[in-house]
Amino acid sequence: MIAALPQPRHPLADLVGWDDRVRLMVRPKRYQHVLRVAELACQIACANGIDESRAYAAGILHDIARDLPDAELLRLAPPEHAIDAAHPLALHGRAARTLLERWGYRDPVVLEAVEDHTTGPRGGNPVSACVYVADVSEPGRGVNDDIREMALYDLDAALHRAIASKVTYLQGRGIQVHPRTLQAYYALPLVRVDHGHSTSGSLVSENAPACDSAAPRLSLRRTRPVP
Repeated sequence: MIAALPQPRHPLADLVGWDDRVRLMVRPKRYQHVLRVAELACQIACANGIDESRAYAAGILHDIARDLPDAELLRLAPPEHAIDAAHPLALHGRAARTLLERWGYRDPVVLEAVEDHTTGPRGGNPVSACVYVADVSEPGRGVNDDIREMALYDLDAALHRAIASKVTYLQGRGIQVHPRTLQAYYALPLVRVDHGHSTSGSLVSENAPACDSAAPRLSLRRTRPVP
C-alpha cells in the first residue's frame, strides 16, 4: 500500500457545465464511478508529470454515453468491425466523443482519451493512459489494486499490465479481442521489444511537478464493485 499520494490540482469550476450533463446522462451509481475515475486519473497524472486538468476532464466525461441504449450507440458510432455490431457497449467511448463534439467540446487530447478508454490508448497519449488505467482500477471496481498502486509510480508498467492482462484473459478463453485493443497492445513498448521492433519513449515525464496538498485525496481502499 502506498502511504502518501501526490495531491493534484484540477480546475473543477471549468467543468461545471459538463459535469452537470454527465450527471443527467448516467445512472447515480455510474456517476459515482465517474467521480472516482476522474479523481484517480488526476492523481496518476500528477504523480507522472502529465496534464492533471485534462486527465480529470477526461475522467469526468469518459462514460457520458455509457448508459445509452444500444440503438443510440450504434447511431452515434457506426460499427467499424463485426464485434462492434455484436457488442454495441464497446462503442460507448466513440459514441461519447461524437456527443461531446456535437455539443461543442473541442480539446483533442481529452476527446481522444474519452474515445479510447474502452479499448486502450492507441497513439501514445499520456492522458488516455491515465484514464484507461483509472477506469479499470478505481477502488469501486474491487479489482486491480496492484495496477492502481503501480500507476502512481510507473504508469508505463501499469498500462502494460492492464492491457496485456485483458488480452491474455480474453485470448485464453477463446474470446475475440477488439481490433483497437490489439492495436493498443502491440503499441506497448515492452510488446514491441518482444516482437523485435524499436520502442517508443515513456509516457511519463522525468520531472513530475509538485502537487497541491490542498486537493482532495481518493482513498485506495477497495469499495463495492461497479454494476
